[in-house]
Amino acid sequence: MKGVSFMDVILLAAGIGKRAKLNCPKQFMRLGGKPLIVRSVELFCNIPKVEKIIITVIPGEEEYFSSIIKDYCCDKCIYVQGGKTRQESVYNALQKCSSDRVIIHETVRPFATQELVERLMSEHGAAIVPCLPSTSTVFYKNDFLERDNVLDVQLPQVFDTQILKKAHKIAKGKNYTDDSSLVFYELGIKPVIIDGLEENIKITTPLDILIAEVIYNETCSRNRRE
Repeated sequence: MKGVSFMDVILLAAGIGKRAKLNCPKQFMRLGGKPLIVRSVELFCNIPKVEKIIITVIPGEEEYFSSIIKDYCCDKCIYVQGGKTRQESVYNALQKCSSDRVIIHETVRPFATQELVERLMSEHGAAIVPCLPSTSTVFYKNDFLERDNVLDVQLPQVFDTQILKKAHKIAKGKNYTDDSSLVFYELGIKPVIIDGLEENIKITTPLDILIAEVIYNETCSRNRRE
């Protein structure tokens, strides 16, 4: 980690997550007794090179978010209102970002590790993105894609802050669902790809919740054995 400057984190937590069919937004779902949002906050609080955690929240719910995080004693967090889209939420959070590089992560990926984050932070480039080889055949616009050329994109991702801000200004009013694609299509900057983690799933559906519980229980069992 020598030579790596401090970075701010944008933690996306303003979604409603209807597809999960829960009685609360996904970021408050408990896994191993803790809300998903807390798991992400703890991850970044324990990384010394993280300066502040900018959390996008459901508008009007700042106090509720703060009360949950405060129970776990992290003083790096600040809160901004999320937008109507993911892209708007990132843009709002970028206005609070003061570091030269920024990490973007989703609260609904609870299995990202400190090792993965530190690998991302140590890489050089305007956009650093973890990926896994696709395991599925992909049909796109009336053609089958060569599977060896297809990757599954994960978060967290790291960006040069000024480049990301520039790309967001150009893309204002559009609806990108990923910042690496936003930077690529608006500025032509290809990301640096590093190996992702198989267990770093995004919780979206009820099936994902079941898979997350299996991963969590297996991780706990493995840690006890070690």
